[in-house]
Amino acid sequence: MNYKPLKNVKILLAVLFTVSLIFSCGGGEDENTDGDTGPEQVAGEMFLGGDDTNYKVPHLFLRDSDTYITYRNEDGIYFKNLNINDQTKSMSLEGSAAPAYAVNQYAISNNYFVWNAGTQNTYRYQWATATTQLAKTDALAPGFCITKDYLDQDILASAHRGGYLYTIKLSKFSDDTEISNRSTLFDPENNGEQIQVQSFACSGSYGYVGGANGKLYSVNLRDNSPTLQGPITTGDSFSLLQVSGPIVVWVDAEGDIKKYDTSTPNTAPVVAVDVQYFQATSNIQDMRIFDNVVIWSDDSDGNYNIWGANLTAMKNVNDYVQITKEAGNERYPFVFQGQLYWEDDRNGFAEIFHGALPAF
Repeated sequence: MNYKPLKNVKILLAVLFTVSLIFSCGGGEDENTDGDTGPEQVAGEMFLGGDDTNYKVPHLFLRDSDTYITYRNEDGIYFKNLNINDQTKSMSLEGSAAPAYAVNQYAISNNYFVWNAGTQNTYRYQWATATTQLAKTDALAPGFCITKDYLDQDILASAHRGGYLYTIKLSKFSDDTEISNRSTLFDPENNGEQIQVQSFACSGSYGYVGGANGKLYSVNLRDNSPTLQGPITTGDSFSLLQVSGPIVVWVDAEGDIKKYDTSTPNTAPVVAVDVQYFQATSNIQDMRIFDNVVIWSDDSDGNYNIWGANLTAMKNVNDYVQITKEAGNERYPFVFQGQLYWEDDRNGFAEIFHGALPAF
């Protein structure tokens, strides 16, 4: 009896199975063996890296209908226009060789790009003039954003740990005589007590200040002299404070993600994601909210992986998913147009991967 046709079929099936594995693993990367649990590996494509150079902390945005990505490596911060087939580095910003980076260390509008440099002074890049300039406001940690003031001017709103809010006119960013307006942040319940700022985030005209006193406040950035309002809640810790539309999220003292809906001001903040339920040793250091989706990375599996939850679709606080499962570290997730971007060091140096968001 001739077994060659059957043997050929088996070989063909084996080849197809191998090819399917390669494509399902995002370009041939093996699944990890560190015991992670979760859904199948995200179908991603590496589009930066591959030359032993670190490409870190993706941040994507639209400008003039083109999609840009910012990232940093040992040489500085770079922009890349993803609508152009030429994938070479498009621009570097002088003086930014060692920029600090975290989930809230970039602020981007159509005309301005602001980041924290390694010295913790703030530089800005203005697209129209292609120049970099230094703001005279010292450290801007723990947060800043680009918004509008009461005169509808572009401003950089930044909170200082010492209890001050700066509103810097971006059109006057290099003018020492007219660089900013500084407001002292007092507790509205005790006007003589200056707030020590733990965290700060803003969206639109409103900013949110997490105080070291365990209170969360709001502030109208369009006011001529912005003052704190609230407190919204008390007795909490406000690490990695983020805001998207009416939803404010933060990591509380228990290591869980807590949510407050500003559209229902009479309700109390609630635990949105009980990270400790499945991950007793989780250490969340990167978290962002995009519309109703919260994305974070933690080291509960011994290395950093990315997790996510849809705050609208989830039925309970444990209804979240693990997105990446590599043996290396996956960090600094960013969501843009239904795609997830992240920094990945599975190959021994940082690269940027992307793939479709899972169905939460």
